[in-house]
Amino acid sequence: MFRKIYDCINPMVVIPICGVLYGLIRGAGAYFDSVNAGDAMTPPQIAGYMLGAVFVWGLAGLAVGWAFQWLEKRGARREARAGEPERQG
Repeated sequence: MFRKIYDCINPMVVIPICGVLYGLIRGAGAYFDSVNAGDAMTPPQIAGYMLGAVFVWGLAGLAVGWAFQWLEKRGARREARAGEPERQG
């Protein structure tokens, strides 16, 4: 089932987007935590936190997407090597 879903998406695009969305959710959570604590974050603090979270989680998503693509290419090379006849000589 995961393979069907994976074949329909490009991991180099979808996974970093998910990372950015997660960073935005983390930023919103930090803001609401500061409001509940009684000292709301200022706009520059919110912007800095959001920018940092989006950057870090976007890069993490890009690294995961790159790793998935690398593993897929590695598996394809192994299958190609296993499929070709062995040379003796």
